[in-house]
Amino acid sequence: MMLVEEGKVSLDVGVREYLPEVPEKWDSVTVRNLLTHTSGIFNYTNVVPFVALGKRDYTQDQIVRMVSDLKLNFAPGIKFEYSNTNYYLLGMMIERISGEAYWSFMENRIFRPLGMTHTRNGDPKTVIENRAAGYFWNGKTWLNMAPLTSTAGWAAGSLVSTVEDMAKWDAALYTEMLLKSETLKQIFTPAKLKNGKDAHGLRLRLGERGEERAPARRTQRRHSRLLFQHFALSEGQLDGGRPHEFGGVRRRSGSH
Repeated sequence: MMLVEEGKVSLDVGVREYLPEVPEKWDSVTVRNLLTHTSGIFNYTNVVPFVALGKRDYTQDQIVRMVSDLKLNFAPGIKFEYSNTNYYLLGMMIERISGEAYWSFMENRIFRPLGMTHTRNGDPKTVIENRAAGYFWNGKTWLNMAPLTSTAGWAAGSLVSTVEDMAKWDAALYTEMLLKSETLKQIFTPAKLKNGKDAHGLRLRLGERGEERAPARRTQRRHSRLLFQHFALSEGQLDGGRPHEFGGVRRRSGSH
C-alpha cells in the first residue's frame, strides 16, 4: 500500500501490467485480487508436499512455473480462497516496482522505522539468537517442523519476529507512521466479491462486521499484506523476547 500511495501501483490494474512474464490466463487478475485472495490462482504450496517444498531453494520463476500451467480455480473476484502464490507475486511486484530486494525494502521501509530490531528474513541457515523451534500436530502427536528455506516461503512466509516487534507493527496501524489514514481505512475494509458478499480485507482477514476475527485458543497465523503478516495468539503461549516464525505460509498439518 506504500507503493499505492506513491502512485506506483494501482489496485485495479492487472498483475501482468507489473509482471508481464506471468501467464496470459492471469490477464484479468488484479493487484486487489492478489491482496484479497480472490485471484483464483492455485496455491503453490499445495503443488509440492510441504516438507519436500521447504528443503530446497527456488528461483521466482520456478515458483511461478509450479502453477502457471494450471487453470484458475475460479474467475477472479468470484470467491475467497487463500493462496500463498498471491503473496509471492506481490513480493515480486515490490521488487520490480521499488527497484529494491524484497528484504531490503522491508528493512528500510518498515522494520527500521518502527524499531523492529528482531524482525528479519528467517533463513534457516542463519544463526539467530534464541530462535524458537517450529512444530506441528500430525493428528496423533506433536512433531518438529522441518526448516523452510527462505526462497520456498519468501514473501509468503519466510519471516521471524518477536511479540514485542509485532506489537510495534500492530500499534503503527493505528497511526500514520507508515500509511495515511485514508489508506488504512481501505486496509481495514472488507473487499467485496462480485456477488456482494464480504471477503478478505487488503491486509486482514475480517469478521462479518469488519472487525478482526477473535484469537483462537491455539496460536494461529493471520495474514496481512501488502507488506507484512498479521497474527492472532492466545494468552501466555509465546515468550515475547524470542524470535518466532510468523510467515504467511499455511501448513496443512497444523501451525506453530
